[in-house]
Amino acid sequence: IIAKQYYIAYFYPPDITLVLFILLIFASANLSTMKILIGIITAFIISISTISCSKEFKVTYLEICPTELTTTVDDTTQLTFSIVYEGGDFEDPNLIQVRWETSDADIVEVNDSGKIITKAIGLADVTVFCQDMSSTCNVTVIDTTTTQSPAY
Repeated sequence: IIAKQYYIAYFYPPDITLVLFILLIFASANLSTMKILIGIITAFIISISTISCSKEFKVTYLEICPTELTTTVDDTTQLTFSIVYEGGDFEDPNLIQVRWETSDADIVEVNDSGKIITKAIGLADVTVFCQDMSSTCNVTVIDTTTTQSPAY
C-alpha cells in the first residue's frame, strides 16, 4: 500500500493525491473496500498515463539560438531553441523530443540537450531537429592567439 501511495503522489497534483490518500485510509478499515479502491486508483493511473502519452502535435516553427556563433577551442556553449506547435497540450514544453547533430564532430561536439563543446579550429554546423523541421547554428571556432577566422 505504501508503494501505491508513493506512486500516486509522484504522478498526480497534491490535491488529487490528498483525496486518494484519505480515501485509502478510510477504506483500509475494510479489506474488500480497500482492494476495490486500489483497483479504481490503478485504472485511473493507467487511463491518465495513456492520455498523456498520446498527445499529437505538429511543429510549425523551429529556430535555434544563436544562429551564428564564434568561439574558441575548448569552450562550451548551451544552444537553445524556440518552437511553435499546433495540437497537443504540454504543461512542460521540454517534453517535446528534439535531436541535435553536428556536421563535424572533430570540430564541435553536441550533446542531447544542445550543449556544444569546441574541439578544434574550423567550421561546423549544429542542427536541431523536431519532426520535419530543423534549424542550424553556424559555429566558427577560432584560435585564441589570433583573431583570424577560418573561411567557409
